[in-house]
Amino acid sequence: MQDDNNSASNLPKTDVISWTSTETISQKRSGKWYAVVVGVFIALLAVDALLFAFGIFDLMALISTAALLVAMFVALMISTKLPAHESSYVLSNDGLVINGQNHPLSEFRAFGVRQHGGLWQLVLIPVKRFGMEIVSYIDEQNGERIVDILANFLPMEEVPENGVDRLIDRLKI
Repeated sequence: MQDDNNSASNLPKTDVISWTSTETISQKRSGKWYAVVVGVFIALLAVDALLFAFGIFDLMALISTAALLVAMFVALMISTKLPAHESSYVLSNDGLVINGQNHPLSEFRAFGVRQHGGLWQLVLIPVKRFGMEIVSYIDEQNGERIVDILANFLPMEEVPENGVDRLIDRLKI
């Protein structure tokens, strides 16, 4: 049985492709979106106060829940104002280098491409059961070359958006 290094060396040498991509698409949020977020925050604080008033929460639970809600609200407001982080990618026979960190292609069992918000996403599916998918936006000029290189090493699968991704997109977070 051959190891991964020998089988990879038998494949044709490919070009090195590099690209940069933002981690997320900047969402446009209207004043209505912010009003709804503030309204939900106030409603949750009111529920917290009602639980205390009816004796379901004690004072310590009231304070800790209110503090947690405030922290979550502040974190959400800060995260909506931060610019999207830019990442650099380099794909070659040796693997995928993301911001200087090498990921051998043996870390992934498959890859897929899907359209998200008018842009194309490359999704690398990890071998590890609870590993994180690597998702990168790719441009149309390099997309075909990226898929061709990855197809030499990994099978291509359909990768639908999961529920969390759809929820985050719907909530414009």
